[in-house]
Amino acid sequence: MSSDEQNPGVRQLRRIDRAGEVDPHRQLAAPGTPVYYEDEDEINLADLWLVVRKFKWTILGFTGLVLGATIIGTALMRPVYQSTATIQIDSDMPRILEYQNLDGNVNAANQRNFYATQYEILRSRSLAEAVIEELNLMQNPEINGEMGQRGIMTGIGQLIGMITGLFRSGDTAATGATAESARLARAVDRFLNKLTVTPVRDSKLVQVGFESFDPELSSRVANTLVAEYMQANLERYYNAGNEARSFLRTQLTDMQANLERADQSLQDFARRQGIADLEARMLLANDKLASLEETLTGIQREKVLLEIKNNRIRAGQGNNLPEIVNSNLINQLQQQLIQYRADYSELLGQFKPQYPRAMELQGRIDQLEQQIQAERRYLQDSLISQYQSLVEQEEALRSAIEQQEEQLLTLNQRSVQYNILKREVETSRELYNGLLQRMKEIGVAAGVRENNVAVIDEAETPLAPFKPRMRFNALMALILGGLGGTGLAFFLQFLDNTVRRPEDIEALVDMPSLGLVPHARQDNGKRELEVDPKELAFYSVNHRQSEVSEAYRSLRTSLTFSSPDGMPRTLLVTSTGPGEGKTTTASNLACVLAQNGKRTLLIDADLRKAQVHKHYGIAQVPGLTQCITRRKQVVAECIHETAVENLSVMTSGTIPPNPAELLAPERVSVLLEELGREFDHIIIDSAPVLGLADALVLSRSVEALMLIVYSGKTTKEALKYTVR
Repeated sequence: MSSDEQNPGVRQLRRIDRAGEVDPHRQLAAPGTPVYYEDEDEINLADLWLVVRKFKWTILGFTGLVLGATIIGTALMRPVYQSTATIQIDSDMPRILEYQNLDGNVNAANQRNFYATQYEILRSRSLAEAVIEELNLMQNPEINGEMGQRGIMTGIGQLIGMITGLFRSGDTAATGATAESARLARAVDRFLNKLTVTPVRDSKLVQVGFESFDPELSSRVANTLVAEYMQANLERYYNAGNEARSFLRTQLTDMQANLERADQSLQDFARRQGIADLEARMLLANDKLASLEETLTGIQREKVLLEIKNNRIRAGQGNNLPEIVNSNLINQLQQQLIQYRADYSELLGQFKPQYPRAMELQGRIDQLEQQIQAERRYLQDSLISQYQSLVEQEEALRSAIEQQEEQLLTLNQRSVQYNILKREVETSRELYNGLLQRMKEIGVAAGVRENNVAVIDEAETPLAPFKPRMRFNALMALILGGLGGTGLAFFLQFLDNTVRRPEDIEALVDMPSLGLVPHARQDNGKRELEVDPKELAFYSVNHRQSEVSEAYRSLRTSLTFSSPDGMPRTLLVTSTGPGEGKTTTASNLACVLAQNGKRTLLIDADLRKAQVHKHYGIAQVPGLTQCITRRKQVVAECIHETAVENLSVMTSGTIPPNPAELLAPERVSVLLEELGREFDHIIIDSAPVLGLADALVLSRSVEALMLIVYSGKTTKEALKYTVR
């Protein structure tokens, strides 16, 4: 702000003078409180409700217009009757050719395709032409176009058709056949526009309906359409049977020749390769190979165990093998050896080793030890011999398996072509048998005509019109009108570039609001009251219990707590442009300060368009300009007492040609300092900021500046420019 740059000590205050559509009960944040803004992506329901309240008459008017037009249009329409016939369509058609479905499955996709095809057949132009011809509908005014629905859009369409018809008639002269074809095509179009085909969910039922101004005609057309559809379906099935029989005769001849050729090729190949018993030979070879592999596996298992024992024998640990340790003979010999050694030790306790009995025992001990060693060597040699035998058996089995695998591979190579020829024979035989069976079935079913379509409910003559539905149309008009009116309201709100709420100010200039002052209203609050400007200047005095007075007292409180020093003694009141309520606010703020027992002086410093002297009914001269220029030596002569206790007024004085120069800080500061000795608070009403320098100059001489914003009048660009 320019004043802040010139006078850094100025406190910047701001409030907004709200219009009547703003909720007067909205709570304001205390001055100096940090402001937290909502995320722009979030939807504020309170903001939406304010827009709806603001444009409520626009919404109601638009809704009423749409509702009235809909009711009138509905009342003018001819009653339309609808009759519906219900039929059942089965998808399990008799299959003429069995092999046409090789997978044997009718999946969900095929089902959907089948029913979608049937629905389109019911809506087809050929079926519609058949019904028109059957009932001679070309003479019916609804179908030939002589009678149509009444309505605004219908009238517009007919007018456009007439205009385009005039242009077309002058192009070329159509022949009689061409004109009749075009007439029939337009009749079919009108017929199909009145026809409805509705499948019943999760069933095989289909509802076929027809709309008409004549209730009897609607039922006759629906029943005739169903009958024509069933007849056409039977004809298609019958024609398909004839085509299938002719097709099968040709295919049977070709298939029989293919079967004979395939069988002959198989026999010739088997004879050349000498594999007439191929399957038996391959089975025997596979069994033999499996037996050899099983025997080899058992030998390898025994070989692994013996190989471990053989390695221990070679390492000198053969005596610890289970076969040796658990040998009964060795264990008996060792028992005898132990007994002899015990006897020998006992004998040596009495005699010398040369004693005959001792020498005999020693001989037996040596003999037993030799027998034990011999038995151990025998067992070890036996294990080594078994291992060598298993090695030889393994090598022999491997050789036999390789020979058997080679023989089996040869048989497999020969069987490849054999199996191909055999499968070809089997396939040809199956197809031939299937075609022959179907041929027999067709012969049995010749002349029998089945239909997969059944009539569940025939169309009956309706007793009440199907449309127009006044209640439904009115309800839809009410809903659509409300939505359209709401959309129009938000569009108008989007075009509105003015400041509406304190939140708008906080979002634009990042400064909190000091107060919110509503428009003056009547006591009953039903409509806004155009109050005389003179009365507005004293509104807080004459209507102390009103919302406006309470708002000004709240503004006084906000100013008191706006800074640690309390209420500023010198306060400059300005706005972005003229007519935004700065004079009214300055006067009422001075009144509520005076009512609070403070000596207050209201100075009219708007030297462009002075208004204070008119509101208070006093002379404009002498005033502020005389005090600044000191044409009057006594400042007291420029101060006028008012009917409000503790409130004095200094008018603008003579309007100078150069107000900005006259309001220079060195002049105004001296005057305010002098007046500050007599008054507790001085409220200065200044000129607007945009386009004028008065407020910027005066801001250097005051403690605080308060900016007035008029809801719905002050634009966002003007506010940002003013604060900047």
